[in-house]
Amino acid sequence: MITVLTKHGENDYSVWFSEIPDSDPLWKELMEKYCNTGSSLRGTLTDVTEEIKDNM
Repeated sequence: MITVLTKHGENDYSVWFSEIPDSDPLWKELMEKYCNTGSSLRGTLTDVTEEIKDNM
């Protein structure tokens, strides 16, 4: 699973869980084309950490 964690500001994070296998050789190309798909959560670091724990 490919996961993207982004910090937007002070104690403001988002996490994105991709449905694309990390072994896919077209990852960079797919990321550019489909960067707004998958699921995401935005909130405090605590919120995002809990989401990561629940999805790992």
